[in-house]
Parts: sequence; structure tokens; C-alpha cells
Amino acid sequence: MAIAERRRSRSRSRSRKNIRSEIKALEAELHARKHGRAHSHGRELVRAEQMPDGAVVLFEEKVEKVEEPRRGVRIEKDKKGPPPKLMRAMLATLT
Repeated sequence: MAIAERRRSRSRSRSRKNIRSEIKALEAELHARKHGRAHSHGRELVRAEQMPDGAVVLFEEKVEKVEEPRRGVRIEKDKKGPPPKLMRAMLATLT
């Protein structure tokens, strides 16, 4: 008695080899973007989704990089007003 085993493919439209090659290509693109070799400058990959029809949709986000000055950020202290005693003396002379 022989049992016939039937192998079913999870994806009927694309082979496993095609899907794996596309995943590798997307991972290579993500790796290239993380290391600054991206072809779309100033954008960062947020997520990638595969649609039911097999199309791959990449969601990107624009990232602005702000470089600090070489010596660091300049912090200015708040300017304080004159001492309260001096203010009272100045106002006393006006009246």
C-alpha cells in the first residue's frame, strides 16, 4: 500500500526561489541605506509590505539631519535686570 504525498506550494503565483531572492534584494537595499549608500538621499525605510497580488510596497520617511557646529552649541544665559534696590532708587527719583 503506497500513500501518495501531495506537496502544496504556499504561493501559487511565485516560486519560493523568487520570493527568497526578492527578500535578499530588499535586505541588501536596507543595509545599503543604513550605511549611507542609498540612492534616495534623505529618506529612511520605515517598513516594507507585500500586497496580495505580489507587489512590494516600501514606506519611506524623509529625515532631516542637523549638524551641530564644530565647537558645540552656543548657550546664552538669560540677561537679568538690574538689582531690585537700584530699581527702587531709580523709581524714587522719578516721583
